[in-house]
Amino acid sequence: MDADGSSATTSRPEPHSMRTNEWQVELSMSRKERHRLGIHNKTIWFLDFSETDGHVRVMNSNTSATLAIGTWKLLPSGIMWKFPIQQTDSSAITTIQCHADLILNPFGSRPRMVRGTMVKNCRKWFRPVVATFSAEGVGQDTADVSYRDRGFGL
Repeated sequence: MDADGSSATTSRPEPHSMRTNEWQVELSMSRKERHRLGIHNKTIWFLDFSETDGHVRVMNSNTSATLAIGTWKLLPSGIMWKFPIQQTDSSAITTIQCHADLILNPFGSRPRMVRGTMVKNCRKWFRPVVATFSAEGVGQDTADVSYRDRGFGL
C-alpha cells in the first residue's frame, strides 16, 4: 500500500490471443505485383490487430501511414485476414486474403507467423498468389509469465 492508502499494483494489459497486437511483416513479392498494387518498394509492413473489434490495420513501415483496414480471425490452422486495396492500373478494388501459420512461442521472446501467403480474392477456381511473407510480433507482449517465479518441487 502507498502512503495514501491506495494499492500500488502495476496494471497488466489485457491478454491478446496472439500475445501482441503489433506485427512486422516482411513480404516477398514480384516487382510487377508491387507496382500493380501500388506498394512501390515497400517490402516491410506493420500490422495492428485489434482484438476488441476484429479489425487489422495495414501500415507502411517507413511513414506509418495506413494502407488498408481489414478484418482478421484466428483459425485452428493459423491466422487469416483480408483487406481491400485499390489497384493502380485500374480503378478496381481487389480484396487481398492472407493466411499464415501462427507460432505463439510461449517459452520464447516473440511470437511468429510463418509460411504466409497473400492471394487475390477473385471468383476464379484458382486464386493467384500475390506474395509470400513471414512476420514477427514486435508489440508489447501480453503473455502471462507469472509461472516463471514459482518454486520448484515440493
